[in-house]
Amino acid sequence: MLSNTLHYFLQGYPYVSEFLYICDMEDKETINILIAQLLSKDDEILRLRNLLDDLQREQQSGNMQILSKLDRALEELKSMRHDNKALSNRLSRTLEAKSAAEEKIQELSSALEALENTRADELYEIARQKRQLYGRKSEKKSSLSATKQKDLKEDKDDFDGSAPSAPVEDLEQKAAESASSEAAPRPESPSCRKDYGKQSTGAENVVVHYCDESDIPSGARKIGIREWIQYSIQHQVVKHVFKLVRLVDTQGNISNYYQPTDKNDTRRPFENVLEGYPVDFELMARILVDKYQYGLSLERVVDRLKDAGARFNTSTVLAWIKRHMKELCKLEEPFRQLLLTPGSMLFSDETTEQVRVYNQQKGKYEYRKQYIWGIKNPDRKIAYYLYDNGSRSMKVAQKFFAGFRGSVTTDGYNVYKMFEREDSSITRYGCMAHVRRKFVDALQTDHRSADIINLISNLYWVEADCRINLLSEDERRMERQKRAIPILAEIWQMIKPVFDQTRGDTANLFLKAVRYAVNEWEAVSRYVQNGKAEIDNNTAERMMKPICMGRKNYLFCGSELGAKNASMLYSIIETCKMNGLRPVKYIAEILTKLTAGETNYMSLLPINNNKEY
Repeated sequence: MLSNTLHYFLQGYPYVSEFLYICDMEDKETINILIAQLLSKDDEILRLRNLLDDLQREQQSGNMQILSKLDRALEELKSMRHDNKALSNRLSRTLEAKSAAEEKIQELSSALEALENTRADELYEIARQKRQLYGRKSEKKSSLSATKQKDLKEDKDDFDGSAPSAPVEDLEQKAAESASSEAAPRPESPSCRKDYGKQSTGAENVVVHYCDESDIPSGARKIGIREWIQYSIQHQVVKHVFKLVRLVDTQGNISNYYQPTDKNDTRRPFENVLEGYPVDFELMARILVDKYQYGLSLERVVDRLKDAGARFNTSTVLAWIKRHMKELCKLEEPFRQLLLTPGSMLFSDETTEQVRVYNQQKGKYEYRKQYIWGIKNPDRKIAYYLYDNGSRSMKVAQKFFAGFRGSVTTDGYNVYKMFEREDSSITRYGCMAHVRRKFVDALQTDHRSADIINLISNLYWVEADCRINLLSEDERRMERQKRAIPILAEIWQMIKPVFDQTRGDTANLFLKAVRYAVNEWEAVSRYVQNGKAEIDNNTAERMMKPICMGRKNYLFCGSELGAKNASMLYSIIETCKMNGLRPVKYIAEILTKLTAGETNYMSLLPINNNKEY
């Protein structure tokens, strides 16, 4: 019989109980083992149920946490949407404010431009009244406009394509416009202006054609005279053939005799020509001016003569040039003496020229890059070009400026620094335009250059105001010290720390510009102490334009003699332009005097000639 415990246990297992009873098991040990296994299985089931419950509770807890996180994320999303809406509204208000600010800036810019125009007009009016009040009584009122525009033209910065237009150029344009509007108000029609035709047009040669009044149509009567003017040009070469009579006297001497049949014919053989040369001085002067003022090659000069009805070989014209230049070169030393007048302020520069020279090592001729110096003396109104074996060494400068006492404005070329190192009698001024050019080159790589360029532009504003107001040298110096010195100090404070910190870098364009400015600073800032000095060396830079134009057209000089002759012609032509003379008429007249035996060469210089050529 089973125990009560067993029966109680087996109540949950009816099939086992029935099996035990059916089998009538008597082995208690076997039954106990079976019961122990069943109890173990029951404990395992209970443990698994508890584990399942724990997992369910953890899942519920995790779900609650996820739901909580989702709720927080939703709240944050709602908050972000609110913030985005606020930012959007704020951005809209900002854009509206920007648009309003841009409109205000445009209005202020227009107002500023109008004020600048008004200021330029007022400055010019003040200058005009000053000139009328303090100028010479013999001066015409209209001379102010011409003088001012001439000065503005000569002071124009010629550094093209390096940088945007400097403010000084804008001021010059405005001043020129205001000058023209003040000096000559535009009438309603050209006919309302007195002497309109005489002021705007003219010619040296005037031919008057008179009317035969004997054939006036019948029934008409004379009520006055009307002048009708028309212009024509007679550009042609005339070949003059003189029929000379060969005579022999009683002693057997042979001579030439000429007497014109036309008493009005004033031309004579052998006058205004070099002995043995068929070309007169005026035609020779035109050939020289065509080549050296207008930069034509010799072949083009010959073509122009061909168009004018003359046929000459290039070699023939070249021989004429060489012979006539022997006469003109007599003026070289007087040019140099007048240029180096003590106390003058000079402007010096140099440029290259291709010259055919003899190479002794190779034993043949070759083209080399040689140098031509250009020195200008605005006070004496003279320009001088120097070719010294094509060199621009220190020996050339030492020899040329030996004994000179005065001032020289140059760029940063190291040769010119000898004036500061060796010769205390010469004061060197630097060129602010070269400093500006260096920073313009570095503008694309370093934005710091823009601030320095703007400050340099302000310096040129000061110079423009001085020119427009026609300030004297003392007034100009005081104005510079008042306005320019603070600007120079600001530039120095910007470049000196950079120079001290980065001396080793040689590749950076901005650092190169800084080094150039610092090394030249004493020279470029010296101009504020002298009202006669200029801020830059553009006066000499402009001298190089004829050489550059010739270099592009005729490419080279055929010999060193040709380079020397070219330098002399450049000197004559540029000096004529400075003195308001026509180079063709001047050269023809001077050749006439030189061949006539004139030896006072100093009196032949353009500045010493009162005659208008």
